[in-house]
Amino acid sequence: ALAIAGSTVYIGGQFSSVAGTTRRYAAAVGTDGTLSSWDPNRLITRQLQSATRVSTNPSCVPGVFISPIAKPVSAPAPRMWCRRCWFMRNAATFALVLVFAAPAAAVNVPAELPPAVCSALETCRMVGKGRLRWWGFHVYDAALWTRDGRWQADAPYVLDIVYARQATSGQLAETSIDEMRRLGVRDEAKLARWDAAMRSTFPDVQTGSRLIGIYRPQRGAQFYSATRLLGTIDDPEFARRFFEIWLDPRTQTPDLRAALLSGNGRAD
Repeated sequence: ALAIAGSTVYIGGQFSSVAGTTRRYAAAVGTDGTLSSWDPNRLITRQLQSATRVSTNPSCVPGVFISPIAKPVSAPAPRMWCRRCWFMRNAATFALVLVFAAPAAAVNVPAELPPAVCSALETCRMVGKGRLRWWGFHVYDAALWTRDGRWQADAPYVLDIVYARQATSGQLAETSIDEMRRLGVRDEAKLARWDAAMRSTFPDVQTGSRLIGIYRPQRGAQFYSATRLLGTIDDPEFARRFFEIWLDPRTQTPDLRAALLSGNGRAD
């Protein structure tokens, strides 16, 4: 199977790797032949692993959780393994259908930041905005703001996220830690401290909830809801690693990164 969306080519079939990298049954490559970080099997595997423990655990995506897609089950392990095999064999079909089934919709982020957030930047201009879809599901919309509309990794900026699905604070923290680990953080003690800090700062989110993060170079990060300050994490390395989830070139969501940086003139 083959489908094209912009500069990305989605392929599906009976294969287990692409360009020496594990990709089972479905993958995405750029029109220049570069393999994308998009890996649908990672999502399936984690959903099924969760199902063997508590099947109502939601699936994992960068920085947020999708609502539960499975009902409680009590199937024995061999049956669960067969179900996993069935999902894997059909991953290509699911991936292509879900990626292209949903119609495009306008990104739903507010045109202004809350006054307290904007004042932290002194002035605020939007760099870009985008929508995260994971397997066709609308997960959240996001916008990137800076003082002058140009993003620099070592200058203050704001990431504004409006959720389309519910998640607990613990789920937001856990998926953030997973992504930091994937991007190279290996100090488990440090990750545990960051996990605890996020759990005590982030609220549970519902459809329409807004979570706003301010990157403060050499200081840390502040987090706001639409109406109030949620908390401050005074750890410069945490702040850098947290916002890398969306803005590092190795992000799991390169299309969203490109959209967030679309007004920046470049995305590198």
